[in-house]
Amino acid sequence: MIELACSVIEREVDLETLAELPDAQAIAHLQELRGVGRWTAEYVLLRGLGRVHIFPGDDVGARNNLQRWLHRARPLDYERVRRIVTRWDGFGGLVYFHLLLDRLMEAGYLSDGWSSTVGGAVQTATAAFSGRPLAEPGATMTRQQNTK
Repeated sequence: MIELACSVIEREVDLETLAELPDAQAIAHLQELRGVGRWTAEYVLLRGLGRVHIFPGDDVGARNNLQRWLHRARPLDYERVRRIVTRWDGFGGLVYFHLLLDRLMEAGYLSDGWSSTVGGAVQTATAAFSGRPLAEPGATMTRQQNTK
């Protein structure tokens, strides 16, 4: 990450050019930097370039959260995460953030107001793009409703 930050500051990595590249090319370009692997490259695309369809599948915490959220018995690897996230095509990054916020809420780092505002919106979007209807208009999913 330090080399990435220095490369941006020293203009060795042009963020505008990077933003114009397709995902695979942008990831490959970032991975040329020392210390930047697939997880970091995907995270840069998600957070730095706003590509909300990217779910950083090498993030072990996110994989574990996804496994728990979907009530899967087996651990998930990168390819399995890729297949699962396709159900939310175009919004994998929002699912990623929802899982992160959900864990932060459970750990007591976020207030209920934060959860109901942001988490509720992400849960509603997740339900809409998963093809599963909400219980009622304006309702949000709970872990029990999301059992698939």
